[in-house]
Amino acid sequence: GEHWRLPFSFSFSNRTSCQDLFLVTLQSSACQNTAGKLDQWAQATQLLPTELDPIRDLNQHQVGTPSPVAYGCQWGWLFEKRSFLITEKIPDADSLERRLPQYFYIARTAQTAYQRRAFIKQLAQFTRRFHDLGYRHRDLYLAHIFCDTKDKLYLIDLARAFRPVIFQQRFLIKDLAQVFYSMPAQHFSRTDRLRLYLHYAGIKRLRHRDKSHIRRIVSKAQRMARHDKRHGRDVPFLSLAPSA
Repeated sequence: GEHWRLPFSFSFSNRTSCQDLFLVTLQSSACQNTAGKLDQWAQATQLLPTELDPIRDLNQHQVGTPSPVAYGCQWGWLFEKRSFLITEKIPDADSLERRLPQYFYIARTAQTAYQRRAFIKQLAQFTRRFHDLGYRHRDLYLAHIFCDTKDKLYLIDLARAFRPVIFQQRFLIKDLAQVFYSMPAQHFSRTDRLRLYLHYAGIKRLRHRDKSHIRRIVSKAQRMARHDKRHGRDVPFLSLAPSA
């Protein structure tokens, strides 16, 4: 069945403190009342600490993630049927889909151009560190990369992150296509996207294999765009901004 992703935030308080938390759920059956099912799921599943290993591993290697509070999953015959992950809310941060750093919204000057290029390099290197650890996200849109007021990046929605034994390159291309696709056209030009790839690959000039990778990334992003357009959804990169 179709997978549903149901994120929302809530607060947990006691007499001495109040903690903001973030919940992401995945389920393969029809959408249900997530909040009402949480206790039922927790009772029906076994806490699996190994599923939290990516979060701990990534934090140790300078790939910021939210701190986990609780995780649970329920398995069907062969595959995970539904799961939830509760993390602490990242303070003073928002997703790059909702809010880019301020210098993307003001008039372009030599200083803001430098800041934008530095941010693109930071985003590329952040993504590369994640992949260099062997992980693939499978949902690596800007909606799942958070940025705080100091421009520190965090990766969220890691319930499906894994280290593939086979098809590593296929999942890597998918991740990069999702980043590429979700970069909004009004703020990122074709040149910006090329800079992102060059910084990600750690090169100054494209090699033959890099051109092949870019073709695959663009092709995947275009398929995603056609799918979203058919379903009446916004397509972030559909009309690319002029090169800059």
